[in-house]
Amino acid sequence: MVIMRYSWIFIICILSFSAMAISCDEDSSKTTTHPANTVTKSGLAHTEKKNQLNYKDFSVFYSAFSSAVDRSDWEYLAKLTRFPFLLRGELDAEGQVVFNKDGFIKAIGELFNEEIYINVNDELVATNYRKVIFNAKKKQQYVDEDAQLFGIQFRNKNDGWKLSEITTHAHIIEKFSE
Repeated sequence: MVIMRYSWIFIICILSFSAMAISCDEDSSKTTTHPANTVTKSGLAHTEKKNQLNYKDFSVFYSAFSSAVDRSDWEYLAKLTRFPFLLRGELDAEGQVVFNKDGFIKAIGELFNEEIYINVNDELVATNYRKVIFNAKKKQQYVDEDAQLFGIQFRNKNDGWKLSEITTHAHIIEKFSE
C-alpha cells in the first residue's frame, strides 16, 4: 500500500514535469531569443525569412537593397525585384530592355558598374549606379507608393517594396540590347 502511494506521487511528478516542459516549449515560440542562444525554432526562422522580403517600410527595404548590392548578392537582389524588370531609355525612341529573373541576375552587376551621368547641384557628374546607391541613401525621392533615385525606380505594391525599373542613357540601352 505504501509503495502504491509513492508510485502515484512519482507518476504525478513525471506528468507535472512533462506538462511544464510542453508549456515552456510552446511559450518559447512566441518570444525573441538573444542571438547567442543556441536553441532555434525553424518555424520562427521561416516566418522571419518570409516577412523579410515583404518590406512595407521603404527605409528598411532600401537598407536590405543597398546591402545586397554591397555584397554583390544578385540572387538576393532578384528577390527584391519585380519581374519583368525594365531597363528603359530616357526617351521613348531609345527603347527598352526587358529582363527575366535569370537575365537580371547575369546582367545586374555589370549594369551597376556602367558609367552614368547625374546632375548634382547643377553640375553633370560621371559616376555609376553602385556609387549612387551607396552615396545617396538619404536622397531618395519617396512619394506614396513610388520612390526614385537617379533613374532607379522602386514601387510598393501588395508584396511590399521592390526594384521595378531603371531609366538610363541610350549607350547603356544599346549595350544591353545586343
